[in-house]
Amino acid sequence: MGLLFDAATAWNALQDTTYELLLGRGKNSTLLTITFCADEFWHLVGMQHVDDVDFRLNRAELRGSKFLSKVLTKKVNDELITKTAEWDKIQGRLECLIAIESIFDSDFLIFNFNYENVPHGTMIAAKYVIKDQQSGATYFVFLDTDKQRWFCKSALRLRTADFSENQSRMTVLKKIKKKGGVIKIDYTHPHYDPSKGNNK
Repeated sequence: MGLLFDAATAWNALQDTTYELLLGRGKNSTLLTITFCADEFWHLVGMQHVDDVDFRLNRAELRGSKFLSKVLTKKVNDELITKTAEWDKIQGRLECLIAIESIFDSDFLIFNFNYENVPHGTMIAAKYVIKDQQSGATYFVFLDTDKQRWFCKSALRLRTADFSENQSRMTVLKKIKKKGGVIKIDYTHPHYDPSKGNNK
């Protein structure tokens, strides 16, 4: 199968996974609990930009959690997505999603994100952006909240804009990964003092 199927498999593997990130800057800290939902996959893939390919599905099946299911059950010919005029952008998204779990597991950089500070401009409005290198490529994962939960809003490969430029870097004070309720990663920054509530 192609990159779309591989990305769907990688995203589906995170359905029972949460990451708790305690981020610090100065004396302030913020706790993010990030979860991954099936209905986010179609948007992360960039299907909203693919209107020039006939997947032989109705519009409802190209949106929401149904799309992930269709890809995983091979009801979608995932090679068709390579026919879109937006393939270069879509390919970077898929590659980032394939690497998504290893990105979160890694010693990534994370920044408070303000889209107005991006040199070449962007329409992505998110609270934080993760920057990480996987197999020689640089990926960006944008995190946002709907006040109920934290989630991945977008996932991109570096093309022209470095989305970490002109952004304020945060420190990961703690990172806990839970998969199926079992703790897989329990990291604490060596200079983090919980009694002070910061990384000093």
